[in-house]
Amino acid sequence: MASRLSLAAKLYSIFALFAVLTAAIAVLSDYNTRKAAELTHAIETANLAALNVERVNSQVYAVVMESRGVYMSTDPAAVKKFGDGLLRFNDQILNVVKRWEAIVQGDDAEQFATFEKRIEQFVEFRKELGCAVPTRFLPLRAASGATMTPTARCARR
Repeated sequence: MASRLSLAAKLYSIFALFAVLTAAIAVLSDYNTRKAAELTHAIETANLAALNVERVNSQVYAVVMESRGVYMSTDPAAVKKFGDGLLRFNDQILNVVKRWEAIVQGDDAEQFATFEKRIEQFVEFRKELGCAVPTRFLPLRAASGATMTPTARCARR
């Protein structure tokens, strides 16, 4: 039962097998490393998206609270304070959405476009509120010597 291969041939075969196994392990390791990096990037993107959802949610809440302040205030200074806050929070919402758009993946683009459109409608409606509602105090502002009307303030934005 002696083999026809010499000892050197057997050793070369074993070394070749080890080399092939080492190369296969290296290729598999490289594949796993790349896949792990892709998954890590996907998780980071999902975390950023979740953080942006929270940011937009908190800014929308702030805009709604400022809107209530505009509605309920009778003092022109308070109306101006709440109106300015409303416009500032609107700008912050748009900034968050703009930064968020940079990380949107291709499969979410259509859904994000719908979300972005609704946010723009919300911001536009609240901007009109912040600019229009305080105009009922224009006579009071003129009497107090205020130099900028709410309409002029909104035109600057």
